[in-house]
Amino acid sequence: MKFINGGLAGTYITTTGPAPVTPTNIFYNPTSYTTPTDYSPFFTGTGSPLNQFMLVFPGGADKNFDNTTAATFTGLKGNPIGVTLFAGPGSTANFDTPDPGIGKTITFNGYSLRGADAAKYALPVSCCAPVVSKTTADITAAVVPPPVVVPPPVVVPPPVVVPPPVVVPPPVVVPPPVVVPPPVVVPPPVVVPPPVVVAPPVVVPAATLFPRPVIQPVPPNAFPPGLLPSALALTIVPPATPPVALVVTAPPADIVQPAPVVVPPVTTIQPAVPYRAPKQDRN
Repeated sequence: MKFINGGLAGTYITTTGPAPVTPTNIFYNPTSYTTPTDYSPFFTGTGSPLNQFMLVFPGGADKNFDNTTAATFTGLKGNPIGVTLFAGPGSTANFDTPDPGIGKTITFNGYSLRGADAAKYALPVSCCAPVVSKTTADITAAVVPPPVVVPPPVVVPPPVVVPPPVVVPPPVVVPPPVVVPPPVVVPPPVVVPPPVVVAPPVVVPAATLFPRPVIQPVPPNAFPPGLLPSALALTIVPPATPPVALVVTAPPADIVQPAPVVVPPVTTIQPAVPYRAPKQDRN
């Protein structure tokens, strides 16, 4: 006799049979593993042992989509006390499909229960061949991460090396060679002798020899005093002064022509005409 998923509320099950009486096994899903449900009051009869088992289900097989049906259990759902899940040699567990979904069926085989209270629990098994157990788990669709964009390597530019300013040296000024002029030979000043001014010869007129006047005595009574005729007056003429030529000689100068000597004209003084007494008055 088996109750699956707790049976129906208010149901009484009576077992009868010939001796020896076989034990009655009850498998059910409890509302809580800490407070099991006692189904013995629902049975009548004598001499038939009653075994009650709480069903436990492997859990922890939720996974992300990996395109496989493989399932891995990590324990029992609801964390019942005093019992653990044991994977025997050759145990298997597989989802019905690899597709993502919620509450997907997992078929497993080769698992058993161990622990101090393992006799209070039982794994769900099918009633008919093949003997397999089933549970459920979720396959979460894989979140396709965005492609990893590998940033290009940061190219750190080399530090800009600022060359020092080019210092252009000033052009080398080569002084021209000092040309020492030859000593200036100053020729002595040309002394130009002044032109020899040849004074024209002084023409000294020949002295005119006048005969000495013959002083003839005049009778005292010839003329009254003061009434001597001018023709008879004796004029004393001084001798003529010969002309003097003045020669001016300029001091020597550098190529300076002396001024020409101006020779004054010679004044010729005519000799006085000697007074000749009238013939009647001569000797």
